[in-house]
Amino acid sequence: MSGPRLPERWAGLEWERSPLGAVTGWPPALCWAAALVLAHPLPALLLWGEDAAPLYNAAYARLLGQDEAQPGWTGAALRLAERRHAELIRQGEGYALPGQPLPLSAGPAGERAFTLSYGPVPGEDGAGAGGVLVTATPDLGEQSLLPSILNSLGEAVIVCDAQGRIILSNVVSQDFHAQPLVSVSPQEWPAAYHLYAPGGERQLGPEEVPLYRAWKGETVHNNELVIRAPGQPPRTVLVTGQPVTLPDGTVGGLVAQRDITRRQQQERALAERTGALDAFAALTEAVGSETDVTVLAKQAIDVLRARFSGDSAAYYAREDGQWRAQVWSLDVRAELAEVRSPFSDDHPLVAELLATQRPVFREGEAAARDHGEYLSDYASSGAYPMSVGGQVLGVLAVARRGAVSWTEGERAILRAVGRSLRLALERSEAARALEARNAELHTRTRWLESFAVLSHDLTVEGDPYALVRRAQGAMLPLLPSGHSMYWELEGGRWSVRSAVGEVAGSPQAGLLGSGLPAGGSPPLDRPWASGQPFYLDRAPQGTPGTVGGDYSVAALPVLVGGQPSGVLSITTAGAHQWDPVDKSLLETVVRSLGLALERARGLEQLAAERRKLEAANEELEAFAYSVSHDLRTPVRHILGFNSLLRQSLGAEVSPRVTRYLDVVAEAGQRMNVLIDAMLDLSRTARTDLSLARVNLGELLASVRAEVEPDAGDRRVEWSVGELPTVTADADTLRQVFVNLLTNALKYTRPRELTRIEIWAERRGTDWALLVRDNGVGFDPRYAENLFGVFQRLHRADDFEGTGVGLANVRRIIARHGGEVFAQGEVGQGATFGFTLPGA
Repeated sequence: MSGPRLPERWAGLEWERSPLGAVTGWPPALCWAAALVLAHPLPALLLWGEDAAPLYNAAYARLLGQDEAQPGWTGAALRLAERRHAELIRQGEGYALPGQPLPLSAGPAGERAFTLSYGPVPGEDGAGAGGVLVTATPDLGEQSLLPSILNSLGEAVIVCDAQGRIILSNVVSQDFHAQPLVSVSPQEWPAAYHLYAPGGERQLGPEEVPLYRAWKGETVHNNELVIRAPGQPPRTVLVTGQPVTLPDGTVGGLVAQRDITRRQQQERALAERTGALDAFAALTEAVGSETDVTVLAKQAIDVLRARFSGDSAAYYAREDGQWRAQVWSLDVRAELAEVRSPFSDDHPLVAELLATQRPVFREGEAAARDHGEYLSDYASSGAYPMSVGGQVLGVLAVARRGAVSWTEGERAILRAVGRSLRLALERSEAARALEARNAELHTRTRWLESFAVLSHDLTVEGDPYALVRRAQGAMLPLLPSGHSMYWELEGGRWSVRSAVGEVAGSPQAGLLGSGLPAGGSPPLDRPWASGQPFYLDRAPQGTPGTVGGDYSVAALPVLVGGQPSGVLSITTAGAHQWDPVDKSLLETVVRSLGLALERARGLEQLAAERRKLEAANEELEAFAYSVSHDLRTPVRHILGFNSLLRQSLGAEVSPRVTRYLDVVAEAGQRMNVLIDAMLDLSRTARTDLSLARVNLGELLASVRAEVEPDAGDRRVEWSVGELPTVTADADTLRQVFVNLLTNALKYTRPRELTRIEIWAERRGTDWALLVRDNGVGFDPRYAENLFGVFQRLHRADDFEGTGVGLANVRRIIARHGGEVFAQGEVGQGATFGFTLPGA
């Protein structure tokens, strides 16, 4: 249903029982006309449609002595209206019938004469009348009843005549306007009756006044205006008006005014509460996702402004020792916004907030005392402390202009908003702490990654100053911009041995050549003397042992073998607070540097010793080679002269002499064997290795084929596992297998069945090759002696040999980067093996 709606108290009645039918079937024109009749201050009757279906209002019901709570649809004086109804619809004209009797229940019983004014009501198409509006006014003889009727109404009623003069008004209208409505010119109505447009700021023009419009023949429905009578609060009224036919037949104007001020106030309060709830809901939602306290504080202020309209709000935080507003409502004065309302901790309100960490409210004299010059416009105030972890980080404050005191509901609102903002602040602080923790972990990770690279570099680098530079290069990228210097004490002065970073153009650049005096440079002297790091977060200009403006310094002693070798300093551009992470990681790096320098120093000493040993070995090998060659000549002479002596003695030589000559010959031959073994050993050490991929299975098969004839007709059982392919020198490795297999066959001669096993196994990244036999074995206490030159654990009469073969094996394997080993027990066989680096 479009158009005006019936008031709520009428809309729910059982209209379907009336001649008009159910409301849902009413056309818009009927809805408008019914609403006008029901709200009309005078007794009024509506006759609608061709059937003249009647409807009258509460004022008409009072004339009839009926229930005012519901409209009626039967009554007196309808027959005449019915007779004239068709004519009115056809002509569209209004008329008045004075002296019409109506039965009254109010006042003296019986009938009274009234003037019934008939006026057409527009129909649906606007071309003709859809019904008739009838209003009843007492005839002159009944005028004494009119004031009591009008004054009994709850609305103001004003009537003007055809000349625009006020001829009738009730006491309600006089109360609305705070004066009797004296007749003035219609042009003066706005000023005389204090009439303003909605909002109360602009005074109406005469043609905008509802009574003026009704006087001019216009129907006015629900026109809102404001009455600003002197000495009274502004009053908002809703005005309905229409032209009215007076008893003399002329047409004047009639308006009824209903006070809707309280309703508007309730609607405004409801809107404010709805807005506050919406703002609070937005704040609650933001608290769950937003971490920027300034943004949340702005939303909290919006909530407070929606609830405390016309008052001021701000969020304060500590700044440079003062509490200053970070966010404030737009109504705050310009000078307040400019200085941001600074308060110190000793301000009475702030001091109480810090001491109690609970909301504080100021009213009356306390408010006037605490507000001071800047807040003199405010009558009361309230503040909620943002306490996180026992510390007040912020304050949410409201200053109120009109309210002298705080109700419990208003205090609860500030507490609720403050709690929400505090929860957000707690979450923000937790997020900030987590972010700081993550940043710390990230820094630690970067340190560890850098330290891992540095640790590798320190193990492969041998130059001491190169090690220092690597340590400096690892530290600087993880710190604020600056540089690092490595100092050593020399001749009573600190000299720079290594400088890395932004040294050029810095105040310390001049120290590269000149250095600093020892004993006058605390940042270097202290760690050198104490063996402990020295940290200075800010070294102001003029600090002993420093140069230039403000910066921070970390100086750490580099200890080598427990003694200071130098001092490593890190200087940042500007002040920097050395936190525990910085200190821990710097000290770890410098400690590792000290160990690396100690290792480098040890490696240097070891290299020197190795060079000496290599020189001695070379001299020894040259001596052995020379001796071997030099021994061949006298041995040859001995054997030669022994043979000549045997020939010169002839056949008549005694057995004893023959035995002596045989001993000399055997000794000489053995000497030749030993000389050959020494030459082989010397050649093994001097021959260059030709490394290539060697299939050990194939190599072993060829060696086995070479040594198997030595076994003769003995029973030999071979067990050979799968052997790998390695990188080695095939010729020397062949010599190793020849020695091991020959020994295995030799030392198993006493066995009826010889068993020889050969296999390979992984040991880490290396290969281990093992040869096991079931021969005579050896005493494990002397296992280390087996691989020495001329070292034998068995008698030469039992087993031939020179005692050089296993020594040669050890030397060959050592040159390949492997090791030799032997295990055995007397009579239980032996296992000999060696390792080779894996492929």
